[in-house]
Amino acid sequence: MHEHAHEVLPELLDALGMRRPVLVGHSDGASMALLHASAHPVRAVVGMGPHLYFEEENRRGIENARASYAAGPLARKLAMVHDDPRGVFDRWSGVWLSPAFRDWSIEDELDVTAPVLAIQGDADEYGTLAQVDAVERAVDGPFVRLVPEGCDHYPHLVRPGLVVDAVRGFLAEPAVPAAPSAAPSAHTAHTAHTAHTAHTDRIPSAGAGR
Repeated sequence: MHEHAHEVLPELLDALGMRRPVLVGHSDGASMALLHASAHPVRAVVGMGPHLYFEEENRRGIENARASYAAGPLARKLAMVHDDPRGVFDRWSGVWLSPAFRDWSIEDELDVTAPVLAIQGDADEYGTLAQVDAVERAVDGPFVRLVPEGCDHYPHLVRPGLVVDAVRGFLAEPAVPAAPSAAPSAHTAHTAHTAHTAHTDRIPSAGAGR
């Protein structure tokens, strides 16, 4: 996570000529986005299902994922996006389930001043809402949380419309600075989300199907 946050991502952004991007990360990617934002300028961060420290829900969720991989469905999904799905899965699950990882935490390393939108389903199988509380403690700037009811670890798959609307509304808030390459926008549409105070939106899920 640290290598990608502090070495790989800066190189990529520099190659693309991007300054102060909006980072959207999921799971470990959300952790990487928060680490990057603690040391580099960003316009905003959207973190879905972030991990800031190890908790028992991580262990149980990953053990269940191992069972799913052995049964076949997860292996087929990973094969669609990885050349070596078995190696990727074993390295990921092996690190998270190792005894040395039980004390893992990035809480003390985070100091985010950019606006942050944290999204986590209330049925997330890989972590509790205490992870979102930890994100809020690490943020000195505007903070918003969204907790869709009935959503698991993948709110962008279960409730894509909700997530897209939430991100759009968040980025339209006055507290989120305009994109560096764009002229200031006159559009500051009001949304149900505010980037000035922390709150929780619980929105009934239309279903957990993907």
